[in-house]
Amino acid sequence: MKLKILTAAFILAASTNSAHAIIADGQFRGADESQYSHIFTTSFISGKIDEKTGAVTSTGSIIGNGTIAFGESVSTGHQFIYFAAPIEHVDNTYGTGSEGWGDSKKGTHTFDDLLHSDRAIFDLNVKNLTSNVSIEIDYLFGDSSTGYDAGISSGSSSSSSSSSSSSSSHKSDSKSKSKSASESVLDSRSGLIDYSTSLEWNLKNVGVYGVDSPTGGNTLKPTWIKEVGYEMEFAANTFDFSKFTDGSAISDAISSVVPLLSLHASPPKSSSTGNDSILTCQSGADTSGASFVCVQSSASSVVAAVPEPSTLLLLVAGLFGIRQHSRGKVIGDKSVVV
Repeated sequence: MKLKILTAAFILAASTNSAHAIIADGQFRGADESQYSHIFTTSFISGKIDEKTGAVTSTGSIIGNGTIAFGESVSTGHQFIYFAAPIEHVDNTYGTGSEGWGDSKKGTHTFDDLLHSDRAIFDLNVKNLTSNVSIEIDYLFGDSSTGYDAGISSGSSSSSSSSSSSSSSHKSDSKSKSKSASESVLDSRSGLIDYSTSLEWNLKNVGVYGVDSPTGGNTLKPTWIKEVGYEMEFAANTFDFSKFTDGSAISDAISSVVPLLSLHASPPKSSSTGNDSILTCQSGADTSGASFVCVQSSASSVVAAVPEPSTLLLLVAGLFGIRQHSRGKVIGDKSVVV
């Protein structure tokens, strides 16, 4: 009987976890993201982008390695893009929980740093459009009374010959304004359905840490996502993923969907680098002699799978039930404790 209960408890936990279909929730953890079939570790270099033209105006040395992943939902066909910044450039630790920020300009990292200016810009090659679509995601906006969310603005890349249009708004949920008509047009053109960031996930699922991120003594720290991550969900067939499987070079496959990805972090972790970094997928080395990295990887090598609080509670409840059942087990006419 104990074996049956134990098996049932773990099957229930496993089925609950497997029911987590790929969604744009800002986290990227093992089994929950198994439908990300194209995952790459790539170098990021310091660089500067002209936000009016979208052109790269300068580049520098390698800052560190980040992650970019592409996936499709097996149930809906929706397409997903996930990006994690190099931990050497920026992360989700701040206040007394800051880790590795001693070399930054301020010598520390604050929650407001992430809230007020950090963002990522994705230049996207959408199928059947003559111009690329540029999407800029605000890492976090809001306040403790209204709640926190990622924000977005978007438009055509100015490098295109077609007319440029843009709009700006925040995604709709219970804590933010409804999408405007202009944003609905934008979403239809880009295929964008939903988006989130890892800090948004942290604040909504771990706790609202508005001053200090969890420190070593906090039991919730293992569930706190340290990596700065951005995740987007698009309609089915928004992008052509064929180059990921036709033998094309990794650099060609990535650029066929995301020709340009840049990150703005103010401040960056190191005072010796600028606020902006750019994903680069090439061979060779930078000016300092450091080798570029551009390789295919797996979800487990990107972020270790950490059970969500609900899964942990489910397992504990199952084990507690086993214990209670064992304590009440009767053999013959004698009650025994196992």
